[in-house]
Amino acid sequence: MKKHITMLLVFVMLFSVFASTSTITASAKTKIKLSKTSITLTLGKSKTIKLNGLTKKQAKKVKWKSANKKIATVSKGKITSKKVGTTKITATYKGKKYKCKVLVRPNFKKLYYKYCSPEVADVASDNSYLFLDSNPNDIDPNDYYYDDDLYYDAIVELLDESNLFDDNIKAINKALGVPDSIFERMNRTCAADGRQTVYYKNKGFYITWTYSGSYGLEVQYYLY
Repeated sequence: MKKHITMLLVFVMLFSVFASTSTITASAKTKIKLSKTSITLTLGKSKTIKLNGLTKKQAKKVKWKSANKKIATVSKGKITSKKVGTTKITATYKGKKYKCKVLVRPNFKKLYYKYCSPEVADVASDNSYLFLDSNPNDIDPNDYYYDDDLYYDAIVELLDESNLFDDNIKAINKALGVPDSIFERMNRTCAADGRQTVYYKNKGFYITWTYSGSYGLEVQYYLY
């Protein structure tokens, strides 16, 4: 009888050691990490990330923080874009920090509907670009006689479209944080300068433009 009891105790002890070892091994394999270490958002959009490897109870103890709340805010892993630019989201659990880079890119559709005139602007359905043209109808006053009424009509139309174009560009650049010097540079561009491009990598877009005597100034805003 004692022999059987002894054997039973040994079996129980071995089982306990094996179970503990298995638990430790399983825990070691469960690596805590963010579901995303970098994300790109279109302005106005949100996305949720999480700290993998935690139970629901443990996840409630995670502290979330944005390095720049003006660019993006975070609450329980839900990142909401606020302004074009870059920031970092930090998740802290038991003193260890896990970071995610966030790039907020322009929402060209919203810019178009808020600041642009359809007579001189167009926007891609997939939000990939915004296009503005100072002379959308390609009017060339040289095609008319100087004393012809059509010549003066053409001049008036060109001026109207040019003023619309300037107002649109200024409003868009201001919304995107583009300095006034870029608008001035655009207006100084001549045909001989060729295509001009300015990159804003930390904001996820770039601007390119060209000028010709026949077609005027054409400006495109593109996403990276």
